[in-house]
Amino acid sequence: MSYRIDIMLYEHENMGGERYPIQDEHEWKYQKNLHARNWGDRVSSVEVRSGWIALYEHPDFNGSVYKLGPGQRIVRVGDKGWDNVPSSYIACVHDFDPVDAATKFRGT
Repeated sequence: MSYRIDIMLYEHENMGGERYPIQDEHEWKYQKNLHARNWGDRVSSVEVRSGWIALYEHPDFNGSVYKLGPGQRIVRVGDKGWDNVPSSYIACVHDFDPVDAATKFRGT
């Protein structure tokens, strides 16, 4: 199956450990609280196969944000000061403003 959004979060550096797939055929996909899925503060590497993702420091799309686009991957988010930091995300098939998207989905 081909996904419009195809992103993988990894528990460890260098795409190791458990995986958290973010895959969807729709325009948007989001998770307000990764802690509810046992993934809050666990992400150590990220791979964006297709789509865009904004990772937020805190649940409900709050705090600092780090955005990646198609083909980007970070083997050690700790190098960016983000090891085990992300607590929510918004993913989309196209580029987007993470602040506007947070406002849009925060109330849903």
